[in-house]
Amino acid sequence: MVACSQASAAVLPVVEVNNPVSWPGAAVDVTHSHYQQHFSATQAGLLSGFGIFTAPGFTWQTTSVKIKVGGGDNWQTDGWMAQITPRLDGSLVDLTRFNLHVNAGDDIVFDVGGGGSAFMVQHGLGPLYEKNNFSDFPFRQTDRSLAFTTWMIPDPAAPDPGTDIPAPGAGVLTLLGLALLALARRLPARRVR
Repeated sequence: MVACSQASAAVLPVVEVNNPVSWPGAAVDVTHSHYQQHFSATQAGLLSGFGIFTAPGFTWQTTSVKIKVGGGDNWQTDGWMAQITPRLDGSLVDLTRFNLHVNAGDDIVFDVGGGGSAFMVQHGLGPLYEKNNFSDFPFRQTDRSLAFTTWMIPDPAAPDPGTDIPAPGAGVLTLLGLALLALARRLPARRVR
């Protein structure tokens, strides 16, 4: 598994979504079906990590995951920005090499399929689509979601514009002070005898 290295970013990632295995829930097959989970970013930043879960006892399995930002509330077929093969134990997979920047409110989609099983919990984080590999028609669910975790490196806070504005009249006083210095330099010095 790829370990997350955030030293170059100079900040530690924070958990953006924490949707772990919970009951009621069940493992679902991702060998013969694909699932696409949609969710919204709550803050702006770099999507830096991803982890997905399966049922206890099957966490040694891996699966294929594709990730993209945007695309709308429907089944996605192209435009994937990252592809990873995580273990199904929720381990952090470093996504920083994909440079997935998101803004608050952006739709993020991940596609799971190609082996193993994922864990589905009974509450929705956003639309969840299921499509059997032998069908062309995906099924949309809103009351279920896959168990997963994402990490984000938040964008730096914007500076407060009020702190960068000089006090009224500061420019005039600076120019007046410079003018007085220039005048003092030009006047002849009085010599004391």
